[in-house]
Amino acid sequence: MIRATKNFCLVFLVLIQFQVQGQCVENKSLTEYFSKLQKSITEKDSVMLLSYKKHFERCHLQTDTSYTKILYFLGILFQDKQEYDKAINYFRQAKNFNSKINTSTLNQIKVLSQLSYSYYKSFNYVEALNTYQQIVALGQSRGDLAVYVTNAYEKQANIYNRLGDFESSIKKALLGQKISRAFNDSEMEAYNLIILSKSQNSIGATKEALESINQAIAIFESKKLEEDLAASLSAKGYIESKNNEKDNAIKSFKRVASIFKKLKDNKGYSLACLDIGYVYYKHGGQLDKALLYYNEGVKFAVSPFTKIQLFDNIGAVYWKKKDYVRALEFYQKCLVNNGYFRFSDGSIYEIPKAKSLKYADYKRTFLTILQDKAICWLDYAKSENNKKEHLENALKTYQLADKLIDYMRQEHTGTQSKYFWRDKTRSIYESAIETCYLLKDYEKAFYFFEKSRSVLLNDKLNELGAKQKLSETDLQKEKEYLSRISELNASIEKASIAKQKNDLNNQLLDLQEQQGHFIKSLETRNPAYYRMKYDTTTVSLKQFQNYLSSFKGQAVEYFIGDSATYAIVISQNSASIKKLRYNIANTQQILDFCSKSINTKTELSQYLLLSSAIYKSLIQPLNLQNGRLIISQDGIFIPFEGLSKSSAKKEYLVHDFKISYTYSAQFLLRNLQNTTFLPQNKFLGIAPVNYNLPNLSSLKGSTESLDAIAKSYFWSSKYIGKEGSKKAFLTRAKKYQIVQIYTHAFADSNETEPRIYFADTTLKVSELNSEERFKTNLLVLSACKTGVGKVAKGEGVLSLARGFSMLGIPSTITSLWSVEDKNTYKLTELFYLYLNQDFPKDEALQKAKIDLLNEGLLPNSWAGMILIGDSSAISSNYWYVWLLAGFVITAIAGIWYWRKRTKTSTI
Repeated sequence: MIRATKNFCLVFLVLIQFQVQGQCVENKSLTEYFSKLQKSITEKDSVMLLSYKKHFERCHLQTDTSYTKILYFLGILFQDKQEYDKAINYFRQAKNFNSKINTSTLNQIKVLSQLSYSYYKSFNYVEALNTYQQIVALGQSRGDLAVYVTNAYEKQANIYNRLGDFESSIKKALLGQKISRAFNDSEMEAYNLIILSKSQNSIGATKEALESINQAIAIFESKKLEEDLAASLSAKGYIESKNNEKDNAIKSFKRVASIFKKLKDNKGYSLACLDIGYVYYKHGGQLDKALLYYNEGVKFAVSPFTKIQLFDNIGAVYWKKKDYVRALEFYQKCLVNNGYFRFSDGSIYEIPKAKSLKYADYKRTFLTILQDKAICWLDYAKSENNKKEHLENALKTYQLADKLIDYMRQEHTGTQSKYFWRDKTRSIYESAIETCYLLKDYEKAFYFFEKSRSVLLNDKLNELGAKQKLSETDLQKEKEYLSRISELNASIEKASIAKQKNDLNNQLLDLQEQQGHFIKSLETRNPAYYRMKYDTTTVSLKQFQNYLSSFKGQAVEYFIGDSATYAIVISQNSASIKKLRYNIANTQQILDFCSKSINTKTELSQYLLLSSAIYKSLIQPLNLQNGRLIISQDGIFIPFEGLSKSSAKKEYLVHDFKISYTYSAQFLLRNLQNTTFLPQNKFLGIAPVNYNLPNLSSLKGSTESLDAIAKSYFWSSKYIGKEGSKKAFLTRAKKYQIVQIYTHAFADSNETEPRIYFADTTLKVSELNSEERFKTNLLVLSACKTGVGKVAKGEGVLSLARGFSMLGIPSTITSLWSVEDKNTYKLTELFYLYLNQDFPKDEALQKAKIDLLNEGLLPNSWAGMILIGDSSAISSNYWYVWLLAGFVITAIAGIWYWRKRTKTSTI
């Protein structure tokens, strides 16, 4: 009360001096106030600090160090309130003014430390890493600042660990440990050792990880820092648990529990019980012991979130015991505790503590609970002969999980997001597809097939550079909407008066409507970013079937899960799901065969045996009708046309099917276009021939091949040699209907960004500017034999196709592996021969491949050239020639008729 009164008086005096005297107060009195704030700062101090801030700005005293301290403490205030965006704003201002007035290094580092921490807590890891590095640069040469430097290294190590970059994490932790040891700061050394041990364990260096964590434990034991000792013992328990050292893990976690019990720290004790129970559950199969510790944890749990985790684990024990009713009771306890979760469309689902959901870890936990509940319903159904009611409950829960994934997707970015989506959502969609399979609900099954692809597509957001194409204004606006919605949700939760809560809800609805308009505007201004981050729609089964009615063929989508492979077969009138058995190792084996020459009878026999095994696993059970076929593969990429139906003789599928590929039905239908072109913009050919980059061989035959293709067109443009530059492609290609490139390309892995090589430099997929749409209907990328990547893995090739799709190009022909130059040229020329006879693209490619097959060439020479996207025909090259001829004939006839009439009238 005294403190509050004093603050009020100070504020009152400041206002008096502002308003009555109209003069600026001196800031010497701030020193004592600042020293008190160093010890403790409360919400009441915000009024005082804001008053001082206004005073300094009115009196133009921003060059005074006191002004930066005001900004600094305002940042601390909002940081304590977990309003990190506001905290970052004040810390950044303080940082800028510190630089402007050239304040002491210590003051600069203090501000940077808090700024980096706020970045870290708001999951802005890129800025956090950069700011921590600034601390290292400022303080590394000064012993008195070593504690800040070692802390910066430890935090960087922690971030890299979270991002899955364990090598960088280890490097930073070792640097932090080294400096700590040099300046005898054993505490900071131990903190660095903890994160060092975690990263070492993640790369399989178990022995080194245990050595590191034992050193940290020894330090904390010697200093009698019991909370830190508990943290290090907990880290040791996780290492031991991961390495299946059940007894050692339990011993470590029990020590943690005893420390927290002694300290009367109920939160820590309940978490330790959770860890002990999990070891018994996971490694020992001792379900009753696990249940004992989980229930003990519930008794002492202070945090609702900890209680939710314990309920989830208790549910898992009963699920394991096949007591599905009890399991479902505990899963439901997790989900209907108190509070709510609001989805972006305004709908509400009862999930506890909305403000907690600002953090990714909390959302992941709720997603896990939904997944656990759904799988419990699914197993319950199986135990009762696939009882429909239970399957429908499982499906409803998976649909809710899918909705939460859509919500979370808008906030996840970067490497951490990528690993999360791949590890977590794959298993969710696999079980959802199984549920639909048992229900024979093919429409919803198709939906989950498509969603499984869109999740993986959207984790390419950063890799393809879409976010970089947003303006700073849009990025800031996007961030502000998310922040304000989060703040309003927190305020609604706190509000106790009905009218106040109603007003806040109205504000939230208005804000969500504004956000919706903003997001919709991105669809027009930046379609690639909108599609990857916000658009959660999928093509319906009916829509796809309507497309297939004009396509006059069938489509197959595959989903390769951990326990089974599923295929959904779709025609214009029907759909069905098959559960298949497929050995994923066969994929790499077939690609290895194809990427090298098959020279001997033994090699051919091995190829036929392997390819027929894949055919019998993935195609034969589907009972497909011969004809046109669209295949959507799942991460893998097999050249199906090169598979043999027989293990004894060459009966390749290329004879039976005209095959095209797509990432998903949504991917295929979105870019369909019917653009008209001027006659002179029919065909563009690019052949760099020679390259400035090392290790890229010359493609001397590409010029002759390009000339042969270009002769098929009345008008054509060619950029050969040095003219075949990156700039030529980016500026000219967008105007042409067909673009042919003879070059080297690289799309060799899931993690390396695909690229194309031009005469002068490289074009990465992320450099493709999605804002300027290409009119191009077909891009043919004939990548000839090169030392750069023999086999292009499916995800890499599809990333290449996605990149061009972002530009609006509906069809891409590219190569799965490198082929001898002459065979590449011949196959490409044959493709254009049939394309110009008005065959659909898939049939033109099929005919070209059959021609090479009839010449005795094996699949490794022709199967790797594949069509991704729309397969419809391209209109005849010569319509404009006939049109011109018609004009000429009409003109001649007109002149003849006019002359005849003139002659007649004269007579």
